[in-house]
Amino acid sequence: MTTAPTETAAARGGAAVPLSRNRAYNILWSSQLMSELAMEVAAVAVPLLILARHGSPLQLGLASSAMAAAHMVAVVPAGMIADRWDRRALMLGCQLLRVLGMASLAGALLLDRYAFWHVLLVVVLEGFLGSVFDPAEHAALPQVVPPDQLSTAVARNAARPYVATLVGPGVAGFLFSALPLGPFLANAVMFALSSVALCFLRLPRGRA
Repeated sequence: MTTAPTETAAARGGAAVPLSRNRAYNILWSSQLMSELAMEVAAVAVPLLILARHGSPLQLGLASSAMAAAHMVAVVPAGMIADRWDRRALMLGCQLLRVLGMASLAGALLLDRYAFWHVLLVVVLEGFLGSVFDPAEHAALPQVVPPDQLSTAVARNAARPYVATLVGPGVAGFLFSALPLGPFLANAVMFALSSVALCFLRLPRGRA
């Protein structure tokens, strides 16, 4: 892999490019925005789907607990995996699997083959993969941003979930009211766009 633009500039003694023109940072930021937006859409669309299919409060609780359990199982080893594995490949793999999960649910709804176990499987997959993706993204940040810009980059990243929280629920409700499979198809597209962005991400060989 080639070195990140910020590190190349530093190595030559030149000034680091601003974050607005830092290609690697913008790719990473955009990829995570798509991921967080999809998660917010799913957080509203999954309960709506269960209720629309005459699901019970027990099923809603099971789906929520299953996602939380998957997150809990993955969160501890995820940090170690992010330190030892290729972070770009790890993030890309997570997003591609998330595409398959959401696309499979949209396909099942299109064919009128809804099953609660399928929803449960998708939310478990989402909880697990989301917990693996996030530490890899956080660990990659210092690799694409020079130390003197890191605090600014972290601040911009902290604002990103609020954008997803503002937009995601409204999008989920609108799409679900138009077509129940809409939110899940949109999620598959967003995870696919995140994957495409990651294909253009270049990280330095060394670990930060």
